[in-house]
Amino acid sequence: EQAERQEELIDALAALPENQRTAFVLAKIEGLSYREIAERMEITLSACESLVHRARLTLREKLRALINPAEGAQVFPGSRVYNKDDEK
Repeated sequence: EQAERQEELIDALAALPENQRTAFVLAKIEGLSYREIAERMEITLSACESLVHRARLTLREKLRALINPAEGAQVFPGSRVYNKDDEK
């Protein structure tokens, strides 16, 4: 079952647009800051934030079937979840 989940994740990552996949992998797997990613990809900081956000939303939707919401599982455990109050 673990191997199946890993395969689903790999497939979902591969299906992302290249720029979203690159930004997401650099942020979540390589651990680079958004500023470092923006510099490496030669994009603005806000563009980087947007790419990672859209990638996360797309992956969450594609991988939703792999988790059981009743157990409180998260698609990306340990990820920071932002809400409107964070902007204040």
